[in-house]
Amino acid sequence: MCCRLPVLVLLLQLAACTYGPVKESGRVQNIALSADGNLAGIIVKYERFRDAVGVNAFPNGGVPQILEQRADVYIVDIPGGEISYEASLPAPEDRQVSFNPWLIGWRGSDLYFQVTGCQGKPGDECYGDLIGQTFYRVSPGGISQTTRPPELLLISSHRKDSEFLSLGSESSGVSIRRSISVRAVPLLRFSENHKLVAFDHF
Repeated sequence: MCCRLPVLVLLLQLAACTYGPVKESGRVQNIALSADGNLAGIIVKYERFRDAVGVNAFPNGGVPQILEQRADVYIVDIPGGEISYEASLPAPEDRQVSFNPWLIGWRGSDLYFQVTGCQGKPGDECYGDLIGQTFYRVSPGGISQTTRPPELLLISSHRKDSEFLSLGSESSGVSIRRSISVRAVPLLRFSENHKLVAFDHF
């Protein structure tokens, strides 16, 4: 019995240390230019989580504890180089597992995106027919749930005659190229709270 007690104490200590410190991440999912190239829609997946540690990290690293998930949507005025619209959508209850927001394009002046994922808790299976899909419209009035519209425009570069424009996602934010012959330069960067801001704000 005297030998088992230290082992029991050790196991209790390991079980108590199941998750590490809180972490945050923001990642640009994709970008959609409007037909005239004057506006750019950008969607960011934001997560606040704690990595599994101790006994929870076995055998393959474990499943993180998800504290918050959301889609941050931005519309950028390209000629002005400014963010003209910003809104957020928390991960729906039935899309918590494998939460994945993605722009699907423009229709006129409205921007559309989809959210895929499954209902359940972190670590649950999410594949095939289990994956659900919800569509949203971004308009001046805000974000509203909708059905998928036909004839959406989804492009990340725009070229007309001698004009050229291309936007790209980077780990640090969003870059822009205004000519084929020049390198991309930063347009937006992530701030400390993982929000996109204009590059010249730093």
